Amino acid sequence: MLFPAGGRPDLPTIRKTIDQIGAITISAEPGALPAEASSKSSLWVELLCEGMTFDLCGLAGGCAAATPDLRDTRGLLADAAGMEAIELKLGPHLEAGSRNLPIVRSTLAVGATLVGKLDGVLAVSWPASGAWLSPADFTRAIDGWLNGGAVPSPAMVDFRKSMDNALQSVGLALFCDQELRMAPDLAMSDDDLRRLGIRIAGHLMHQGRLEQVEEFSAPDGGLIRIAPSSNGRFVRASRG
Repeated sequence: MLFPAGGRPDLPTIRKTIDQIGAITISAEPGALPAEASSKSSLWVELLCEGMTFDLCGLAGGCAAATPDLRDTRGLLADAAGMEAIELKLGPHLEAGSRNLPIVRSTLAVGATLVGKLDGVLAVSWPASGAWLSPADFTRAIDGWLNGGAVPSPAMVDFRKSMDNALQSVGLALFCDQELRMAPDLAMSDDDLRRLGIRIAGHLMHQGRLEQVEEFSAPDGGLIRIAPSSNGRFVRASRG
């Protein structure tokens, strides 16, 4: 979660916020930091939700959490260099399940709840992809998933142009060990190509690693072929 410089929440703010949320509690927190350490140490609290623990790191009073590579493709941030972040991370006992969709779902549910309660949030990022969403778009996407909608792949997977003008995913490999590459002629516009990529990424996030050829319907009604690359590192999408 990204805040303006000096706008990160502190421990009292988090305590007050959690008190307003029935489903989340504070299960552990550090003692007060000595003044001489406050600029060098990260200040955190452990949150408990449905039997799972999450660490909320980078609170005011300590150093900010590291910010991911800021690719502000949506014009969310006027001056990203001057912003500060706090980070919601899986507790140590959950780290091995970082690519497990139910655990990811719970993490994002906690994150969306906090985003909806904390003042001053400018944008929300998923570090594996560097994708950024506005607080409203993030909470809307996660709430939709929690209410039975599709996996919100735009919140977790970004897309970038490669040297050969193909569109390549960033962050999808967290879920299936492969990134998606799409030829530019798969859609009439970059926006259509991105929407198609989001659809295919959502499918792969559910399915996992692609081992054999599959087919999808293109926006124009044609067939799109997705196949693992020869080295297995990519899923390549092309006209069937």
